Amino acid sequence: MGDEIGPQERIRQAESKLEEVKAAYEAKVEQARKDSEEAKQRYESRIEQCKQAVADASAPYDGLVMEVGPVKLYGDRIEYENNLLKLDDRIEITVSTSGNVYSDTKISGGGPSIGGALVGGVIAGEAGAIVGGTKKITSSTETHDARGVFLTAVSDAGSLVAPIDPQHELDARNLTAKAKYLIRTLEKRESEVEGPVSDAKEKLDEAMRDTAEANELSQRYEQIKSDTSEVDAAKAEYESVVSSIDPSEIRAEKLAKVKRHFSRAMQVVKILLALFFIALGLEYWLDYPQSAVGGIVSLLLADALIVSTVHRARARKVMQ
Repeated sequence: MGDEIGPQERIRQAESKLEEVKAAYEAKVEQARKDSEEAKQRYESRIEQCKQAVADASAPYDGLVMEVGPVKLYGDRIEYENNLLKLDDRIEITVSTSGNVYSDTKISGGGPSIGGALVGGVIAGEAGAIVGGTKKITSSTETHDARGVFLTAVSDAGSLVAPIDPQHELDARNLTAKAKYLIRTLEKRESEVEGPVSDAKEKLDEAMRDTAEANELSQRYEQIKSDTSEVDAAKAEYESVVSSIDPSEIRAEKLAKVKRHFSRAMQVVKILLALFFIALGLEYWLDYPQSAVGGIVSLLLADALIVSTVHRARARKVMQ
């Protein structure tokens, strides 16, 4: 009788088991997702490394060589904004200027100075007053570069004109010289990178085909996510427990629980009353013989309360 589980406890245990199974399922799915994502990231990282290896192998032929303002010169082309021209024997790249450089000279001073006239007059009389009374003349010169510098490229495929900051004119002319060198070495550089680029591209193709790990872990993740059999079984068990219990059983169990709590509270009250009557009986006995009857009655009541409490506790223990 003591091992019997009440309806509410049966529901609680079934619900607890369902939550544990759900938590285990979600943990497995999350771990499988992480494994799949990490495998995908490793695959993408290998692809990026191989692509960079291809770019590095090809750089002597088509890599960035230099930039001047908005103009970029690569080993096989020149670019300005959205315009691109391939380098070949028919392209012409020049730097031109318009406008000129001029300067302004500002002169200040030369007017009379009262302080200077007083000092000059004291030292050299009237003539000194005239000389000493003139302010010092100063001048400053500002140079203005009002030129426009332009880099122009023309080929059979099109043309482009890019404005260049006049301060970078020398860099622009250096770019045109570098472009001529690149055109002359174009075929040589292309043949030199052909082998390394081919090898790097082959490794890239191999890396792109090597999807075994990523595919396997992705499939495993999908399988684990779709396998909800354990959760479904625990859910069915929980629903079966709930449906097998009559609501009246739950109400009866709740009522019995309330009664037990009330009974326990009453036992406490009885014990407190017993202690009270014991104290009262002892007080009566101290006034013996006038209060002997009251003392006997009080002790008897206390004894009855204690005996009742003990008997009820034993009965409850036997029922459990």
